[in-house]
Amino acid sequence: MKAYLYLLFIPMFFAGCKKDNPGELILRFRLKYGNQDLKMFENYKYPMTNENINFSRIAFYISDIGISKNIETSKLVDIDYIDFTIDHTAPNGKGYYEYKIRKVDPGKYDKVNFGIGVPADMNAKEPKDFPASNVLSTPADYWTAWKSYIFMRNEGRIDLDGDGSTESPFALHLGGNEAYIPVEIRRTFSIAENQSTILDIQIDMQKLFNGKSLYNIREARQLHSLSQMPFIMQLVENMKTGIN
Repeated sequence: MKAYLYLLFIPMFFAGCKKDNPGELILRFRLKYGNQDLKMFENYKYPMTNENINFSRIAFYISDIGISKNIETSKLVDIDYIDFTIDHTAPNGKGYYEYKIRKVDPGKYDKVNFGIGVPADMNAKEPKDFPASNVLSTPADYWTAWKSYIFMRNEGRIDLDGDGSTESPFALHLGGNEAYIPVEIRRTFSIAENQSTILDIQIDMQKLFNGKSLYNIREARQLHSLSQMPFIMQLVENMKTGIN
């Protein structure tokens, strides 16, 4: 009889141990242009050459979002899509984009990491390979000729003739496996039960044009060809310097 009672006690004990209630992590993205807050459709100065330039759309796939404590990493999101246009449009824009991740295990963490773009295993597929509910099912964000998704869209207008009017459109689209941008931000933060934790992440779009090297936008305002891969990779290397 004693042995029987002991065996019953074990499952009752573990059933009484409740798992911590999860918290919420909010990645709050803020677009900058140098030391200025970036707003869509407002003019800024192109680095070095000082032409007026503005943005009408900034959007990208975000993938493999994870947080770490010591050497342990918890993956939170496989892939999603972020479009900053509405939240960074004056005068009604908030000036930031909040990406909310629910059901995050409580604890102390020291790093958040994600990628801008589509990981190679997913990028090897096409929109038809995904259900309609998946962000990768949209044909408009896929280059058939490249066999790649458009990882990041940077669109707007620039004044190339110096008349004060931003008459020349640009569409700097990044894609191809080589253009995947891994991001690692080392920052100490805590997730508490039933509470939200906000992490501010800044993206300096001025660095897109002059992070490691000055991009010649007069030479390549539209990126839609495999022959333009050197221009794409220049923008990728620049963009890596603009996220913190």
